[in-house]
Amino acid sequence: KHVACSCVALPQSLIRVAHSRFLFSIRMLAARSSASVCSRGRVCVCQRATRRREDEPKEVEICHGTRAQDLSFESLASLACWHARLASHQHCQEHVLALGREAVQRRSELSSRGLASLAWALATVVVRNQPLEVALTSAISSHVSIFESRDLTTSAWAIARISTFASRPAHLAQQHPATMDLGIYCVAGRESAAHGQNSVASFGSFWGIMASQALRQLWSFTPQDVSTMAWALAKQSVSNREVFTSVAHHFQSFHTQFSAQGVANIAWAFATASMQEQEFVKSLSADVLNRDLCVFSPQGISNIAWALAVIDRESRKALGVQEQRLFAKLEGAIHTRAAEFSAQGLANVAWAFASSTVASAPLFEVIGVEVIRKHNSFLLQPLANTCWAFAFVSASTPDTFRYLSTRLEAILESLPGTPWRLRSEILRHLAGSCSEVIAAVWALRTAGHLNPGTALRVRRMLDRCARVLDFPPELCAGLGYLERGTDSSCDFLCPHSSLARDQPSVRLKLSDRLVVRKPPGWEVKRDPRDMRQHGEFPSQIQQMSLYFRSMFPVSQYPILSDVLHNFGVIHRLDVPNSGLLLVAQTYQAYYELALQLNLGSVQRDYVVLCHGWVALTRQEVLAPLHWQHGAQALPTEVCVSRGKPARTKLRVLGHFTRKSTGEAFSLVGIRIDTGRRHQIRCHLAHIGHPVACDGKYSNQRTFSIDELWCARNFLHRYQLSFFDCHLNKHRVSDQLPADLQAALQKLSESGPLSRQPFHSF
Repeated sequence: KHVACSCVALPQSLIRVAHSRFLFSIRMLAARSSASVCSRGRVCVCQRATRRREDEPKEVEICHGTRAQDLSFESLASLACWHARLASHQHCQEHVLALGREAVQRRSELSSRGLASLAWALATVVVRNQPLEVALTSAISSHVSIFESRDLTTSAWAIARISTFASRPAHLAQQHPATMDLGIYCVAGRESAAHGQNSVASFGSFWGIMASQALRQLWSFTPQDVSTMAWALAKQSVSNREVFTSVAHHFQSFHTQFSAQGVANIAWAFATASMQEQEFVKSLSADVLNRDLCVFSPQGISNIAWALAVIDRESRKALGVQEQRLFAKLEGAIHTRAAEFSAQGLANVAWAFASSTVASAPLFEVIGVEVIRKHNSFLLQPLANTCWAFAFVSASTPDTFRYLSTRLEAILESLPGTPWRLRSEILRHLAGSCSEVIAAVWALRTAGHLNPGTALRVRRMLDRCARVLDFPPELCAGLGYLERGTDSSCDFLCPHSSLARDQPSVRLKLSDRLVVRKPPGWEVKRDPRDMRQHGEFPSQIQQMSLYFRSMFPVSQYPILSDVLHNFGVIHRLDVPNSGLLLVAQTYQAYYELALQLNLGSVQRDYVVLCHGWVALTRQEVLAPLHWQHGAQALPTEVCVSRGKPARTKLRVLGHFTRKSTGEAFSLVGIRIDTGRRHQIRCHLAHIGHPVACDGKYSNQRTFSIDELWCARNFLHRYQLSFFDCHLNKHRVSDQLPADLQAALQKLSESGPLSRQPFHSF
């Protein structure tokens, strides 16, 4: 009954191990795959164990003493695949690399089948060799026009898998496993960093070619090929709308032919690539509703729930009837099979149901029980997402938070205790990992389950990691996320901008942090998802990052040129507004201040002039906010069904009237607990008191009248308080800018209680 499809005798020149150990490995393979071993060391492996595709070569015979140089490219690729199936054995991993290095030298013999097999083998053994990866991607790119659909998707899957662990060196994982647990991956030294950058650049051009070829061949893809290619493109953040639109059409036409795993992969790919295809969502929902969820794996169920939440979160509307039915069906499956879900799966479903506002108390009780059972399996990212989800829905599960807090402390304690031993290594993904830690702290604090011990350990962990990032500036050359600047002065003022008449200025300078006054018309950080709408601001807006680079040498303060760390700025401030900014000059100060912000230790106070007389009893606005990104994004709005929690504290300072018209205004002092987009402007408009001269949150007639006497949006951050590195508290205040003072002079106080704040400001 055994159909021999491969008869292999490994060359002695590649084995380099004792013959007895070789035979032991072969016998172990035979025992697992129902194969027979002959006396000469050949192994006849049954078709069931080794054949991955119907069109794979059925027989490869290599005798003892055969040199690798004597083998053809096809033979080398097939032998590499055979070794890859023994990927758990270290020597087999070494052989795959040796065979791969030899194979890519056969430039005249390259074939699509062989390249796809070789890529699959390298991806399966999960061993890094950057020169080989670059050579392989180059060869596939050069021959991609002759690839058949299956070979194309196999190559795409393999290169996507290779590039996902491209920054995970094995030596660091063995020395410091906790860094891998955190998702913090290091590149050793300057040479490795530069080499990694070249590898990333090679992958980038490769995926553009693969996307174009996939678009040309998509009509010949099987459903499995379609889902595999979509997964690979999304894994590499290739958001080619034309390709994903074609994939959506293909799925809508042939969705019944997709396997359950294929449906889950397609859903995950669209969500990861940020493709907001509502017709695809409808087709996906209808397809899953018509299937028995028993055919889906727990990972597939969690991926579908997560994908629906991500794709639909940009919508301002409540979930449709079909989506609600699907979430209800998914909830039933989760109740039944909760014990089968991994830690990542539990985090995905918790986040999905919370962000879609369809969470129920019974569901989170079930998830909470499984979180407690599997809390030791949680890595940092799923732990932070789970904390956020439970805090967001205000789940009454103190035991869950306690176990998650314990797990967070365990992760932090397992980190290397002496960062200076890693002086020569660059933590390339430190920003994301530290952000997850801070997010978990915010969720635990919001839920009221953050104990002082956890906060102290988080502070120590962030301090250790920040010290590693504050490395000598010459090592910055290999970091791709630094937006390199110059120390020369720049012409900041835009001739087309009427707002940017003023220059920023430093209000307080400490050893490692600054308080800077931002004038109106300057942008703190531009989100690439936000394209300015015509009419609100000029197309050319001055960047605060340019000011930082001109005033302080980047060679001494590299964080001021680091995009991932917001150029050192701890919080944002809208372009038309003015006020104080808290800026870190070192990574150590950045993470310390970011932690203070999420612990509520940083206080931001604003003075705002708004329409109407706000009631003296009004002390806060508590309303969830929802916003979108992109060129056609609408203003932020209060949205109970889809919004994020937002709280604005306020105190009425005085009531005023405009001297010429008698129109009523209120001067309000504001402090925010959360920093949502346009939070103050949206909340005041929500309670019927829009900010004076606000063209986005007041009607056009009101805005046109305000422009006659008020130069700009009347909102100014006048005070900041925070702690320095020695835990000394600082409070910095700034006077009202001249243009806002001029507007205030056109008002008259309505009573004696308004006289003091009027003259103070």
